[in-house]
Amino acid sequence: MIQTEQQILESIRALTPERRERVIKAALSENDKRTWKSGTDDEIAARYTRFQKAQQWIHSHKEEFDGQFVLLDGDVLLGHGIDPKELYDLARERGIKSPYVTRIKALDLPFGGW
Repeated sequence: MIQTEQQILESIRALTPERRERVIKAALSENDKRTWKSGTDDEIAARYTRFQKAQQWIHSHKEEFDGQFVLLDGDVLLGHGIDPKELYDLARERGIKSPYVTRIKALDLPFGGW
């Protein structure tokens, strides 16, 4: 049976607030996945190339920015610091819809348990 949009909304409204939030987050997550995979082959290739350049930049600069968050557009550093929210705000100010923000971890300490 295929439900109408109205029936789906009524079903969601009947959920507890916690379950409703999980459904909404899952729906948004699915939308994000489609956005990443959607577009022409050239657009997808361009996004993948930017991602690869960002990974190479991180590998080359990880000691310099160890423990910090970085905002990258491909291999171009747009900002860095200890607060990722500030970087997302900066990206929004610059009109970047899907910013690449990640924390650099250059030094992995060995496990020294018993």
